[in-house]
Amino acid sequence: MKTIPVNLMAAALLLWGWQTGSWGGAIILSILAEGSRIIRIRFEISIEHFKWIADLCAVMMISTTIYLFFNQASDQFVYILLRYLPLIVAPMFIAQIYSTSDKIDIRTISMISRRSGQNAKPVYLNLAYPFLALVVISASFSPEKNLLFYPLFLLIAVYGFYSIRSRRYSLIIWGGYFIILSSLGFAAHVGLNRLQLLLEREGLEWFSNINLGESDPFRSITAIGKVGELKASNRIAFRVRPENPLQLPILLREAVYERFYKNEWFATHPEFTRVRYLGKDAWTFDIHLLYPQRITIISSFQNGKGLLKLPAGVVRIRNLPAEDMTRNRFGAVRVEGNPGYAEYLVEYGGTGISDPPPSDRDLQIPEEQIKNTTSVLKEISDKLSLHKLSHKESVKRIDHFFKTEFTYSLKNTEKGSNPINRFLQVTRSGHCEYFATAGVLLLRQAGIPARYVVGFSVHEWSDRENQAIVRTRHAHAWTLAWVDGRWIDADFTPSTWRDAETQSISQWRSLTDLWDYAVFLFQQWKWHKTDRSVYAFWLILPLVLILGRRFLILRKTRKVRAMENADAAILKNRIVSPFDNVAEYLQHQGYVRLPGESLKTWISRICREGFAEKTAGELNFLLNIHYRLRFDPKGITPEEYHRLEEGSKSYSEP
Repeated sequence: MKTIPVNLMAAALLLWGWQTGSWGGAIILSILAEGSRIIRIRFEISIEHFKWIADLCAVMMISTTIYLFFNQASDQFVYILLRYLPLIVAPMFIAQIYSTSDKIDIRTISMISRRSGQNAKPVYLNLAYPFLALVVISASFSPEKNLLFYPLFLLIAVYGFYSIRSRRYSLIIWGGYFIILSSLGFAAHVGLNRLQLLLEREGLEWFSNINLGESDPFRSITAIGKVGELKASNRIAFRVRPENPLQLPILLREAVYERFYKNEWFATHPEFTRVRYLGKDAWTFDIHLLYPQRITIISSFQNGKGLLKLPAGVVRIRNLPAEDMTRNRFGAVRVEGNPGYAEYLVEYGGTGISDPPPSDRDLQIPEEQIKNTTSVLKEISDKLSLHKLSHKESVKRIDHFFKTEFTYSLKNTEKGSNPINRFLQVTRSGHCEYFATAGVLLLRQAGIPARYVVGFSVHEWSDRENQAIVRTRHAHAWTLAWVDGRWIDADFTPSTWRDAETQSISQWRSLTDLWDYAVFLFQQWKWHKTDRSVYAFWLILPLVLILGRRFLILRKTRKVRAMENADAAILKNRIVSPFDNVAEYLQHQGYVRLPGESLKTWISRICREGFAEKTAGELNFLLNIHYRLRFDPKGITPEEYHRLEEGSKSYSEP
């Protein structure tokens, strides 16, 4: 810690603790780091000990990665891992600052250098500054965007750089340069933040209800009017196990909206109320149905909460452990306090959830936002004679109109201020959000209350899993229509949309599906156990493997050392051989014999490396006589001893 300015490491650690909420770890590490300046006790930590500490950090890294992978969303576990990296590598840093050396041999970390053994050149590294940089970087991965982070970071940077600044330059010049760099850094910080928001707006929000797994019960941001092509994701979002495969296809709702504004849908007054709990993980919507249909939905919940995917007409939900379940007046159902994974049974049929009757909002067409739309809708309504038909017949007529005169497409190449008009009059092609939105507006034009729904279409059956799999590209939007005193699903999107979605499927789908299925089986095994310590085996396994490998290496090292000790004992009583002069000469010439290396291997190696004063054949001939003199019970003849003596003299030092 001598190279780090006083209290700089503590300041960085406390910033990290404040950003990530890890106050306990930050305070302990700060005390240990700065305490090394006061505590004079140091420990003699060998390379072998550092290797053990590095292995411990590796085990912590692997175990944490496995745990986060199976317990966090795929787009979150990497950020969480990076956020807590300082805790994982802290043992190496603490060991260095309390050792007698202020640096560590990089061979303790690098597996390649370990395999090279004694051949590897020692490379020393001071972990202080790399650890400091890691702490600051990890602090930036905080889930909360705090405006104080950058100013506090600048204060730490000013203190750190000021402590090591060159005295050749005046403080004014140094300060001016630092202010310029800080300003540029802040501009880059703001620019990257705005770019992130832009990408989230134009990218993630584009796919918000098309390819992602969860909807917002208050707002649905559509891709209507966006130029480009929607990319279909093949990731499996959840699974459905129907009582009978003939129940498929089926639509599962997540959220319902009734107000359209600037190509977005909103749910007005979507207050949530509690669903009655029956006990034993069962919930009821207080609707009696004698013979309900049943499906089992297998899904994970990020952070233990989320919207349920449910069919129309839900009566009861069973086998769903949660602290709370609520629903809004549109039928969206939300749970909180779930363990993270559930296989819940849904009973449904008939009218199910008593969705409220329509209001004036379910008949509104936002003319102020969609110029000339009313005239277009009226023209189509008159063409289809919707006002002369019953509500039920009108829904059928609109369905036939869209499915015979329109096509499904994920591409949009035209810009314009009124994409719905262009869809109805010009392109007559679009994705499900166009059909659902146009369907709602056309029904309202005909005097039929309608709403906009987002959810999933369940239609893909897996023979391997013997259940239906629902991918993120199966996210769908459709229409709710008020017919004969109840809300019914009206999906106006041409059925060819399912075929169109599969055209961009990767050729690796079978492999990715197999991996998804393996993860699914692991999750089933894990969450069905009442004792969480059972799946701790997966976290301990890397530790066992690494420690087992370390034991084998240590055992091999001890065996080599035992052989070296045995050789040393033999040397005390060995027969003096003229070839000893050859070995001594070669050592002085710089041809070092490695520990545990036999004479024969050594001679062969140095001949390959360029030793050419005598041929390899002559050296090997003398070595063979030497071995017979040393180990052959019959010994050698006087002539052979004379030949060995004369041949060895040419290698004596001048």
